[in-house]
Amino acid sequence: MAYREELEAILHVSLRENLWGHKITIVGDVVVVEGHKGLVVYRPELVQVRTGKKILQLTGERFELLHNGDAELVVRGKLNAVQVIG
Repeated sequence: MAYREELEAILHVSLRENLWGHKITIVGDVVVVEGHKGLVVYRPELVQVRTGKKILQLTGERFELLHNGDAELVVRGKLNAVQVIG
């Protein structure tokens, strides 16, 4: 089973579809969050993104912020876990 499929099974959502009204796409070592409400925390091992009342938390290693615009956030690095807080 591919990593994306494992995450989909854990989160009970399609990562190619909407995630709490926001689209998240994971391709290889790149994560794209569309429609976010702002970057909360950015560190090489932790990224937290506001998605309305919830926080999308990415944990891993060597995260690089490639783009942080009004419509989308793009992060590259080794992704270990995705969690929703709140």
